[in-house]
Amino acid sequence: MSDITEELGRLADLRDRGVLTQEEFDQQKAMLLNPPTGGAAPPKPAPDPVASPTPAVVAAPVATEQGTKPRPPGYAPPTPGSKTALFVIIGVGGLIVILLALWAAGVFRSSRTTMTSTNSGTMFSNLSAPVTSATSLASSDAVPAPVAPAVADDSWLMGQWENVAAPSCAQWMRFGTDHSLGDNASGSGTWSLVTGPGDGYTLSMNITGTGLREGPIVRDESAGTITMGAAPNTITWRKTTC
Repeated sequence: MSDITEELGRLADLRDRGVLTQEEFDQQKAMLLNPPTGGAAPPKPAPDPVASPTPAVVAAPVATEQGTKPRPPGYAPPTPGSKTALFVIIGVGGLIVILLALWAAGVFRSSRTTMTSTNSGTMFSNLSAPVTSATSLASSDAVPAPVAPAVADDSWLMGQWENVAAPSCAQWMRFGTDHSLGDNASGSGTWSLVTGPGDGYTLSMNITGTGLREGPIVRDESAGTITMGAAPNTITWRKTTC
């Protein structure tokens, strides 16, 4: 009888704690108070959840296979060839990093810096040279002046000459050493002589009262004469003393 009382107390406690419903409590109570006939074993009491779980209740967690991640369309597992390409890409990237580091350290710029410094030194040395005048700067760009005809050796012309067609000094001219000009008509002026085409010369006479007269003159050393003017208006003179 004491066992039934203790069991009823335990069932009531389970009911009060919410483990058993009222209906379950009533069923367990009825079975305890009115056990079945025929010598059947009384029902087993409800298990107490507070008690430590048996190995049948608490089982080891079953390892579940993790779901595989979805693969994009066209995915293929890596092959040995793809690994080689990856190593090549990594090697090229490392080489680029090394070259950039050498550039930053100035290894490739040393020769260029030396050349630039040399050119800069030359430039500054040129700039430091004094400039005497604006004329000297412009002289290099100026168009060279035409070369003037060479001055002839006019010493052979100095002296007195008579017209071959008018002998006995009927008509003569005197070319002075100071480039003064005179003639039998008491004319005066100045004269100059420059080389002309071929073996000839060009004689310029600035006669007082007449003005400038200019024309070719050809010297004949063997005959000791000069011919003045252009054909057919020419005059031949020979050196003499009048």
